Amino acid sequence: FVMISLCICVSSISLKTPIVKTVYGPVQGQRELSRYGRYYQSFTGIPFAKPPVGPLRFAAPEEPDSWTLPLQATNVTPVCIQRDYLVTYNPPTEGTEDCLYLNVYTPEVEYRHNKFENKLLPVLVFIHWGGYFAGNSGKEYLGPDYLMDKDIIVVTFNYRLGVFGFLTTLDDEAPGNYGFKDQVLALKWVQRNIEYFGGDKNKVTIAGQSAGAASVHFHLLSSESEGLFHQAISQSGNVLGPWAFFNETYQKQITSYQALFTNCGNETTETKQIIECLRGLPAEEILKTQDYFKRFFSDPLVVYTSTVEKKSVRNPNPFLIQPPGEYLKKGMFRKVPWITGVVKDEGILKVSNLLRNDNIRNALNNKFVEEISNTLLALTVSTTDSTTLYSNISNFYFGGQNKIDINNPNSIQGLIDVYSDRSFIYPLYQSLLLHLYHKHNPIYLYSFEYKGEYTYGDVFSFTTNDISFSWGTSHCDDLLYLFYTPKYFNKLEADRDICMSKYIVEMWTNFVIYGNPNLLDDETQKTSWKPLDTAINKDNIQGLIHLLNITGNIKDGIDIKGSKSFYKDRINFWKSVDILEN
Repeated sequence: FVMISLCICVSSISLKTPIVKTVYGPVQGQRELSRYGRYYQSFTGIPFAKPPVGPLRFAAPEEPDSWTLPLQATNVTPVCIQRDYLVTYNPPTEGTEDCLYLNVYTPEVEYRHNKFENKLLPVLVFIHWGGYFAGNSGKEYLGPDYLMDKDIIVVTFNYRLGVFGFLTTLDDEAPGNYGFKDQVLALKWVQRNIEYFGGDKNKVTIAGQSAGAASVHFHLLSSESEGLFHQAISQSGNVLGPWAFFNETYQKQITSYQALFTNCGNETTETKQIIECLRGLPAEEILKTQDYFKRFFSDPLVVYTSTVEKKSVRNPNPFLIQPPGEYLKKGMFRKVPWITGVVKDEGILKVSNLLRNDNIRNALNNKFVEEISNTLLALTVSTTDSTTLYSNISNFYFGGQNKIDINNPNSIQGLIDVYSDRSFIYPLYQSLLLHLYHKHNPIYLYSFEYKGEYTYGDVFSFTTNDISFSWGTSHCDDLLYLFYTPKYFNKLEADRDICMSKYIVEMWTNFVIYGNPNLLDDETQKTSWKPLDTAINKDNIQGLIHLLNITGNIKDGIDIKGSKSFYKDRINFWKSVDILEN
């Protein structure tokens, strides 16, 4: 079967306008050029599910209908309906509910390196970022140009977002997690079809950044993802982030408010009536109500996210059946090779718009304690004594001050650090403790600290205003070196940025191909990236930690080296405070 599939692939993609069969029908793509002039075949906008409209709104996805004539897989992939609060305060509605499409990119056979010329290629499936309410998989966000210089196949896909992807009534009427179930169906599509494109279904690496990274981590836990992948990469996100999972009490409140805002009921209305009403409304009308959830400008950013489901006759395939922390404590996860890490200044995701917009900054300082405690850091999720916790945070990060001074670099960096630690770094540390306690190996940890010409800090700022502060390495900046992103940036031009991109692409694709990021084909960089040691004390991994520090800047050069320190002082602070997660 493998050889038959491979022959189909070879004969198909050698054409100028390639036609490849799938189990649902043929698709016709187009030829494109990689960064270094290598031809690859691009197939965009392939449906992997029926349009999730009508009775399929707030329901598990279903396989698409078949077709006979070649599907023109050359169009821009539709965006899942959304309002992107990450990049502007009052975002327009964009996209459509009919958005469950995927993209496949594969190097042409004659341009592959000799050892892969007649072999099925390893597959990288990348899950897009966007806080579960924004983003998409199209080439304008996740352009494959850099990765297509390597002998791998790349797959990206959309999944339902926001209220359409994650609304739950906590019962059979709308059990939730539809966005994750979309992801599962996309991964099943890969298993059934990727050999037709020359891909190895037994060598699939799932990867993602931010919400995509947490999604990858969730797939390590969920029984629904069993057998659909073999390795994983999580960049800046995991299941213990306070934005990645909400408890039942919070979910009930959100659903009640959603019903109220759309005139579909309140907290006493039967869930069946609420969902019937919501299914009857135009999608744009539902999406307009998302402004009502904002308590501080665009916060809380994440309103809809993962939830625990109950298995039943009507919901036979729940994605999560217990909180993610319980999976980790019990060792109920797949111990596949895993790369995971953070960027140095994850908090720029929020701080750039808080401080570079005068109105937002002044509003923050006017109610600093309240907004920092309850909204930006969501401390009430983790403690019943947020006043004491905030006092400790203020002393550690802000020097005891209750405002941010844009003329004080330490004040600004303190705000960046506390958001980074609360949302990304400490949750990752806690996750790693549990994975290593249950002997998960290998896990490769990294910290990305390189500062190049471009930064997502500018994208997240909402404004072109500037302050006299040298921004560090923002959330999403690592993506600049994996994917071409014409939506926001030109192609990399600075020599050191291009060099950094070559290093990152090399390490990531080596992991996809070999399961080890250290095996470098071109010998350009001798890394010493050791996996984490599973022989740890359950409460502390700092003494035995091994990670890769990816540092430097466009002016002074690049430094990639092993390290044994992972934000030690800041992690020790969070270990010392009284929060439920500890």
